[in-house]
Amino acid sequence: MHDFGVMNHASAISPELYVYTNEVLDMLRVYQGGIDCSDEAFLFETIKKVGPRGHYLEEDSTLENFKSVWYSKIFDRSLAGEVPADSFAQKIKQKTLALIDAPVNPDIDPSILPVLAEHEKKWKKLVD
Repeated sequence: MHDFGVMNHASAISPELYVYTNEVLDMLRVYQGGIDCSDEAFLFETIKKVGPRGHYLEEDSTLENFKSVWYSKIFDRSLAGEVPADSFAQKIKQKTLALIDAPVNPDIDPSILPVLAEHEKKWKKLVD
């Protein structure tokens, strides 16, 4: 993606914009994955088994499949009128700081670690 996380013709960088854009890209990956319309995905056998007025909460298929749904960690999914625990800005800030503080991949060339550490300090100041 061109200009990922930068603004003003690449004269300004925003760590939060990196996180935001990455979240949007993750969302697009899910959408591009399509919808599984197979008989197995629609769980017709489970629907027949549960029957009218039944529920699916204790079905093995529910317990297996509910974890496969992707939900954004930063976009709010609360209902109208509900006040979310954290604002969008707070969620972006928390996720950005967590990524900055995360351990560095051990496979990274050690010669760039000092440069990376310097950038991390600058980015943390931008976010805080």
